[in-house]
Amino acid sequence: MENSSKKRIMWFVDDDPEFLRGVKWWFRPEKQDEWEFQCFSKGKDALQVIEAVGTVRPDVVVVDLNLSEDSFDGIFLIGRFAALVPASTLVALTADPFYEGSAEDSIKAGAVQFLKKDLEKREFWSRVEQAIWIKQQVIRAVKAEEAKARAEREGAREVQNALLPIDTPRIVGLKVQHGFWSADTVSGDHFGYQAVGEEGLLVAIGDVCGHGNMEVALVALTVGGCFRALGHVGGEILNPGAILQNINRAIISTSLERFMTLLVARIDASTRWLTYSTAGHPVPIVFRANEVIKLRDSKGGVPINVSGESQYSNSMVQLERGDFVLFYTDGVSEALVRADVGEGDQEERVIGVAKELLPDRNDFPNRLMTEIMRLCGPVAEEDDRTIIAMEVE
Repeated sequence: MENSSKKRIMWFVDDDPEFLRGVKWWFRPEKQDEWEFQCFSKGKDALQVIEAVGTVRPDVVVVDLNLSEDSFDGIFLIGRFAALVPASTLVALTADPFYEGSAEDSIKAGAVQFLKKDLEKREFWSRVEQAIWIKQQVIRAVKAEEAKARAEREGAREVQNALLPIDTPRIVGLKVQHGFWSADTVSGDHFGYQAVGEEGLLVAIGDVCGHGNMEVALVALTVGGCFRALGHVGGEILNPGAILQNINRAIISTSLERFMTLLVARIDASTRWLTYSTAGHPVPIVFRANEVIKLRDSKGGVPINVSGESQYSNSMVQLERGDFVLFYTDGVSEALVRADVGEGDQEERVIGVAKELLPDRNDFPNRLMTEIMRLCGPVAEEDDRTIIAMEVE
C-alpha cells in the first residue's frame, strides 16, 4: 500500500532510548509538515511491519549498526530492508568512532549513506537529503537500464520470431507439424527446416543452455543462420553430421560462450530413410503401429560450442509408411521429471504421455503440450519447449 498522505515517512531503528527521544524534539517540530517519523527500538518489530501485507512503506530507514538488545545486527537489518523495500533510502548510523569497516559493510548491504551520531542536526539532515537524492539517481539509472534491456529483448524476440518457421513445410510423403513455446521474452530453443528437392527434408532442433538473456538469443539466432547457410556446399545438401561439424566450427570461431544441444536430421520421403546426427540433443522417437522404436545416439554427441575438435557421425533408420516421428527439446522432457510424472528416464516419460494421445495424430504438438501442462502445472513453463512431429504417409 502506498502512502496516501503528502508526507514522506522516515523510520529510525535504534535501541538507544535517549536517541529515540531526541528524534522527537530534534526533527519533528521543524519537519513535521513534510515528514512523518516512526521509531523502533527493535529491528524485528520494524521487519514485522514491513512484512505485513498492505502496510505503508517508509521512504527513508535510518538503522543503528550497534544494536545490542536485538537479535538482529544493523548490517543484517539493512540487507533485509534492501530486499523487502528496495525503493526505500537506507541510511546506516553509528556512534562507534572506529567505523570504517562498518561503513563498507553497510554500503555493501544496501545503505546509500553512512552517518555518525555526533553530527550536528543541520549536517545530519543535509546528509539524509543527499542520501535520498543518491537513491533517486540509482533508481532512475536502474529503471533506464531495465528499459534498455527490455527493448533489446523485445528486438531479439522479433528477430527470433521472424526467423522461426511459421508454416510447416510441404513435402510429398511427409506430414509435418510443430509447436514452439517460450519461457521468456527471448528463447534458447531453435528449430528450422530446409527442403531437399520435392521429397526430402532437413530438420534442425536445438536448445541453448539457459533462456531469457541476450547471449542465449544470439547463440540460437547464429546457429539458425549457420544451419541455413552451411547445410550445403556448391548446391549439394550435406549429411547431418557434416552440417553439425560446420555449425560447430562457425560458432567456436565467435566470442559466444554458451553451448547448445542440436540435432540435425534428413528424411527422404521416397526411400523412407531417416539420417540423423546429434550434438548432445535428445534423439527422435519413432512410433510404429503398436510399438515404439528408440533410436540410439549417433557417436560424438558433444554440444555445439564446447570444442572445436568435436566430431559428429550419422545414424540411420528405415522408416515405414504410417510411422510417426517425434522430435523435442528437453524443456518438454525435464518438466515431466521435475513434476515426477511417469517413470524411467526422460525419453520414457515423454513416450508414456505421447502414447496416451495416440493414435489421434491431429494437432499433435499442441495436444501433447496441453497434456504436459495439465500434468506438470507451472513447472511445464519454466523452460522453452519445442515439439516437431512427422508422419510418414
